[in-house]
Amino acid sequence: MGQNQSLFSNGSEYLIGVLFGLGLMISGMTNPAKILAFLDLAGNWDPSLIFVMGGAVLIGLVAFYLAKKRTQSFLGGAQHFTSVHRTDTVSALYPPHAGRYKPNRQG
Repeated sequence: MGQNQSLFSNGSEYLIGVLFGLGLMISGMTNPAKILAFLDLAGNWDPSLIFVMGGAVLIGLVAFYLAKKRTQSFLGGAQHFTSVHRTDTVSALYPPHAGRYKPNRQG
């Protein structure tokens, strides 16, 4: 990767991060009172952040759908996607490493 392509890549990553941060600020997700009101289900609940999260999920689904059709990234690099595996409830609740941790108790 050349110097100009690396500079372009770093610049685009920076701008995407700034755009993400601005989205968080505009949606109110940086306001602790709004987050606490969303988490307070028993009190004065504010459901507005559900729409923010739903919008983000929809944009992500469309972005991944379009990205899977491409062979190169927008910056020219190769695209690598992991294969999808079916996950059942037992493996989701109890990951393979769960229960295997045995502390070393010497004494």
